[in-house]
Amino acid sequence: METRLIEPFLKSAAKTGRVTFGMKETLKALKGSKVVVLSTSATKNERDLIRTSCKSVNVPLVSFDDTSVVLGRLAGVGHPVKVLAVRSAGDADVDKLLRMANQESVAQKI
Repeated sequence: METRLIEPFLKSAAKTGRVTFGMKETLKALKGSKVVVLSTSATKNERDLIRTSCKSVNVPLVSFDDTSVVLGRLAGVGHPVKVLAVRSAGDADVDKLLRMANQESVAQKI
């Protein structure tokens, strides 16, 4: 998913909701999370682990088309973030984010 599409969601979720940052913390917080966002900086093994873990607990996974540095900046933290879990979205609209992610993935397949 492109930066311009995910930026408003991440800023709102980070300000008004509960967001968990990092691989270990995200894996711990998966159950009950609303959505997981994964940057391109994650290794293949990390991506595979997150994908299978999300699938096992039915948590949507959004692939972010930029680096961990950009993801961290968008989420309002001062360090790189390979993956984050939105546990409580606050004012952010998770359904809108997932619709945009689905539309983008369908468009890429065409």
